[in-house]
Amino acid sequence: MKKRVLPILLLVLAMVFTGCTSTQLEFWNKMQEVQQWEAAEVKGTVNMTMSIQGETVNVAMDLDGMSNTKDMSSSINMSMKMDMPSDPTQSIEMKDIKMYMVDGQMAISKNYITDMLKVSGKEVPEELAREDVEYILLEVNPLQQELLAALTQDPAAIKEFYKTFADVAEDMGINVELTKKGNTYSVDLDQTEICNLVKNIIVTGTNNLESLNKTFKLGLTAEEIKQAQAEMNSVQAEMDQLVQMISTMLTGSFKMDYTIEENVVTEKVTLVVDEPTFTGLKMNMDVAMTSKKVAPTTITMPEKVLQLTDAELAELIAGKVVMIDRTSNMMTTATGEFTPCKVVVENGKTFVPAKAVLGALGQEVVYDAQTKKVGIKANDTFKALNVITKESTSYMSLEELQTLGYTVVSQGNYITIQ
Repeated sequence: MKKRVLPILLLVLAMVFTGCTSTQLEFWNKMQEVQQWEAAEVKGTVNMTMSIQGETVNVAMDLDGMSNTKDMSSSINMSMKMDMPSDPTQSIEMKDIKMYMVDGQMAISKNYITDMLKVSGKEVPEELAREDVEYILLEVNPLQQELLAALTQDPAAIKEFYKTFADVAEDMGINVELTKKGNTYSVDLDQTEICNLVKNIIVTGTNNLESLNKTFKLGLTAEEIKQAQAEMNSVQAEMDQLVQMISTMLTGSFKMDYTIEENVVTEKVTLVVDEPTFTGLKMNMDVAMTSKKVAPTTITMPEKVLQLTDAELAELIAGKVVMIDRTSNMMTTATGEFTPCKVVVENGKTFVPAKAVLGALGQEVVYDAQTKKVGIKANDTFKALNVITKESTSYMSLEELQTLGYTVVSQGNYITIQ
């Protein structure tokens, strides 16, 4: 919804509706007609209640917006409220969250981010505190732009897109029954069907990883694909048992309805989950969206903006933070970048690559020729690091990171450093 208000929620769960049955093909053809509207007005609500071990959180969101098909411009206004009955201090209420998309750029009102930072106890960065900044301006991915343009302006591209989704759905083992009653198309799953669908996506998707790798240009090597498939084959029996066990432990359902009329499309989604034994999780979520065909209107971008990349925005919100997976020896940054990061354990201590980790945290690691030591520079002063060397790589302990002022949390297979 952030990228475009026109009713393309279909794309989010498109593969659920994709297939070769007459009902699935009819549904897709109907949605193609909707995509040809010159403009749409969208209104929606989201209500969710979630409890874990008796702790309850309520979330409510309202939105309304406008979108033009020809130039793919859109505007949306949202309000959101979250409250925790047991702790009123954790309540959040945000009004007038505005978003605009014009000429491949998206602007988000800064109050959405600053309010979230304040509630979480974080300081608002100086860049966002400026009075001459009311919106954050982001570039939309060009590939997303091209896809959206094709889906609304090129009938041939629509057919090709459907064929691709149908192929991917088959490769991932997605085979869900779509029913029709009047003008309403529905998917209705119980907990066993949901668990089996997830299992099929994992197992069948892995078995067809070569095809998916080609379709989505994942960049996986033949050896990596072979290894993933071998690992899946070794755990498939255990996965079948796990799915069966989970199905008996929880109750739940997922239902999605699309009602398509001449000038109005209504979408309703209901998700119910109840797992009382281990987590005590209970969740009820209802989503209602209505898209109405209207005449186009001019949408312009606001003026008081701060232009950022997605990575810069993520860093402003989360700060410099990395997460290391001990099992895969991969490091993830707040901006979603993945880097190999081998973890070494020696004499009961955990060590991580100094240059890779500190570099991701914004601190350059240097070699001092005079002292012949590896270290960092702070205020033009060299500070040596206590490191060990393995295969020509300098490793520093988690304790050494803490002496530099970083917060280190090691839990299970993951190490978080901030």
